[in-house]
Amino acid sequence: MDRRPRLADVAARAGVSTALVSIVMREAPGASAATRERVLAVADELGYRPDVRARLLRRSRSRLIGVVCSGCSTPSTATWWVGSTPRRTAWATSWR
Repeated sequence: MDRRPRLADVAARAGVSTALVSIVMREAPGASAATRERVLAVADELGYRPDVRARLLRRSRSRLIGVVCSGCSTPSTATWWVGSTPRRTAWATSWR
């Protein structure tokens, strides 16, 4: 396989739906022990690892804060801002 294995590849090889593979990979209830073992074995065989970035894109949430700062020309200013302000802002707005 020339590309990273996808969830659909695991589903096809295991003979189950992509929804069931998702359930197994998230460790959610809804899959029998035998199916869970089979899906995990196929995922391991293919080298499948869930892509956190893809999950975040799918949810339309990255939980990242972008910053554009025209006055952050000195390293100390940038370090202070990155180290303190985003955390305080996120905490104050209940962004958890």
